[in-house]
Amino acid sequence: GVVIGTISARSSSTIDEILMRFVDLLLSLPEIVLALCLISIFGSGYITVILAIVFISWAPFARLARGLAVDISSKTYIEAAEVLGCSRSFIIFRHVIPNTIRPLAAMGFLRFGHTIITVGGLSFLGLGVQPPDSDWAAMVASAVPYIERAPYLIVFPGLAIFLAAMSVTLIGQALDRTSYN
Repeated sequence: GVVIGTISARSSSTIDEILMRFVDLLLSLPEIVLALCLISIFGSGYITVILAIVFISWAPFARLARGLAVDISSKTYIEAAEVLGCSRSFIIFRHVIPNTIRPLAAMGFLRFGHTIITVGGLSFLGLGVQPPDSDWAAMVASAVPYIERAPYLIVFPGLAIFLAAMSVTLIGQALDRTSYN
């Protein structure tokens, strides 16, 4: 997503429009629905869930990278590099991408918490990680029949999902606060 967004920002308006309309199309569809469609086509399992999540989660990064790259491209040091005759790829890899890493890392942590919940939802429905591999949401799903006799079977894996998602989200928020200072 970062590469596509950066290329879009530094390309002609036609290429920019085409790439960003495709990103807009992906962003307009609910991620869980896209993941369910991909899993229904390719079958459930660990690899399929990873590929589905990768396919649906790059678009926000492309949008953010484009916005950052457009902002950075208007800086005077970029204009100076262009006047000195630096190539477009040199400017992108030497000046643009390094200045977008911190906000993109913050977004990565924020989105990772969301991804943990999405993968957990898919696994709870039986579409994610399959036995004998273990998964917290699959543990919750298998413990549902025993909720009255042993509620701790649901509480502890659910708490682990919550704490994992919350911890990476808090890290992302801390990075987000420091990335604009």
